[in-house]
Amino acid sequence: MALSVNISILGDKALDAKLGKLENAMQKKIVRSALRAAAKPVLAAMKAYVPVVTGDLRDSLKIQSIKRSRKYIGVNITSRPKPGKRFYAAFVELGGPKRAANPFMRKPFWSHKTGSFNIIAQETASGILEAAR
Repeated sequence: MALSVNISILGDKALDAKLGKLENAMQKKIVRSALRAAAKPVLAAMKAYVPVVTGDLRDSLKIQSIKRSRKYIGVNITSRPKPGKRFYAAFVELGGPKRAANPFMRKPFWSHKTGSFNIIAQETASGILEAAR
């Protein structure tokens, strides 16, 4: 079972208008870097919440850009486990037959939601100003 959250950011019309004046490649670069900056505090919180037995799961959590697309821009926080430990993160997060769930991914994501939106807005605005120079 894959956990996925899709978020569309609507609102700041002035910021959107200024971003629309830039070329597509620059728009994507600015938005991708803003999303990556917003994901960093969430990743740090996830690493703080994850139960540590060997440290492999904590160390495998990474920020990764989504596959290139003309339609979507985004980042994922993923677990890149060692071979043989493929589903371990899912068992820790969701629980299993003999294991209670320990939502080390969902709690930090939802608790950092507002702060992440603010970071996205700030980083996008600073990226637009930088591109205008």
